Amino acid sequence: MNIMVSLPSPLVNIVYSNHIEYDDEGHSNHNWSNASSNNSGWVYSVWEFNYSVSNYYGSIYWNATDESGQLYSTWTTYMSYYHSQSESQSSFSQSGNYTICASIHDPHHNALSSDCVVISVYIPPPPPEPIYCGDTTTIAFMNMSAGYTVNQSITVTLMIQCGIGEDSFELGIVLASAEWNQSWDEELEVLFATMPYEIVYTIDETILPGDYIIRTYLGNDWTDITWNFTVYGDDDNDGINDQFDNCINVANPNQTDIDSDGVGDSCDEDIDGDGVNNQDDSMPNDANESMDTDTDGIGNNADTDDDGDGMADSDDAFPLDSSEQADLDGDGVGDNLDADDDADGITDVTDNCPLIANSDQADLDGDGIGTVCDGVELTVDGNGTISGDGNAIPSIGMIGTAVAISAGFFISIRREDEE
Repeated sequence: MNIMVSLPSPLVNIVYSNHIEYDDEGHSNHNWSNASSNNSGWVYSVWEFNYSVSNYYGSIYWNATDESGQLYSTWTTYMSYYHSQSESQSSFSQSGNYTICASIHDPHHNALSSDCVVISVYIPPPPPEPIYCGDTTTIAFMNMSAGYTVNQSITVTLMIQCGIGEDSFELGIVLASAEWNQSWDEELEVLFATMPYEIVYTIDETILPGDYIIRTYLGNDWTDITWNFTVYGDDDNDGINDQFDNCINVANPNQTDIDSDGVGDSCDEDIDGDGVNNQDDSMPNDANESMDTDTDGIGNNADTDDDGDGMADSDDAFPLDSSEQADLDGDGVGDNLDADDDADGITDVTDNCPLIANSDQADLDGDGIGTVCDGVELTVDGNGTISGDGNAIPSIGMIGTAVAISAGFFISIRREDEE
């Protein structure tokens, strides 16, 4: 008796197909932006095919044909167990619709089962080549300050303008001290930028007080675009930053500046700005006064008696000399010091009229008082005749004569006392 056993026919089935990723060099997990940077024409689309096989184990033959029926690629997978499911992958470097078929064969290479799916492949075009900025590029610092304080963040803003058609650049900036000791640098590559292009850097690190310069370079070449600035500290520790301190080296937290000349009073050689230095100024805080001759606290401009001698300046020939008030002969030497007050060539100690010029020293009555300053000049001749200034006076008798002489003597004495 013959027993016939009928086995189920082998069957292959493509369950689903799925686009996985774009790749450029066979590396997984690349996105298109990374792949496009290669720009070599080898960018391709990777697809995954999930399939199942029943009643068969062995090789699975795959092929892909394009829209024209041309065979695009072939590959083989292997199924180890009956009624199993697995995955297969393939990649495509050209856009288009592809027919993907999986088949199983008998030992004589006759197809036992096959299944096909159609997929639509899209390969994004590679990005354009960047056109790097050239010699016509302009770089400008924007909104920069000439001074900063310690611990203040420094924001560096640059505006880049490349030449016509240029869209990419490599830019670097370097921060250095005035002695060119480099302390900070930054590099940046920008592709396919819209011009003008603004770049903002922030320098957060602590920079010591001093003078600094920022230089720029484009590509590998230094430019002549620089920015100079100063970082200010507080040298005198008065709580006022040196950038705004009107006395950098002298502590003056109140910052007073009487003459508003930008130099604080604590270090101003002429506090009131009157043109007289403080050490020579009797009133260094009053721009209207610089002298106080009699040190009475009232400046000479306001004082009516500058030398304090009791005589008003308007009547005082020497308003700044308390030892002198008059200058009879106008020779610039005060009468108290002048040896010849009336300038008649006769010194005061021998002059019979020291306050009235009389170089002849005439003294008609011989009383020691010069005629020009003697109130009454009387003489008596041998006949008893009295004369005044050379003119005879009528006789008045002996008693009258005695009285007259006595009166003249008295007048002379009184005149000397007055002088």
